[in-house]
Amino acid sequence: MLENLLLASATQGLSHDDDIVVDRILPLAEVERLLDLSHSTFHRAVRPTLPVIRLSARRLGVRASDLRRWQAARLQAPAQAD
Repeated sequence: MLENLLLASATQGLSHDDDIVVDRILPLAEVERLLDLSHSTFHRAVRPTLPVIRLSARRLGVRASDLRRWQAARLQAPAQAD
């Protein structure tokens, strides 16, 4: 379900114009929601490990592609049953 939310969210911001792909920038609040994390958990445990873009003096965001890469890097193989 999270993959579908992230994929839907990410593809809304993509456009193709002269072979240039624009990657959607997700506000940090949306990233928190997509990861299903509280504000404090996100800022304590996740935010320091994500590449964040400063959009203005008070606004930060994360590229959808960076969030997908961050998730993929943290995937673990399922535990093997004995």
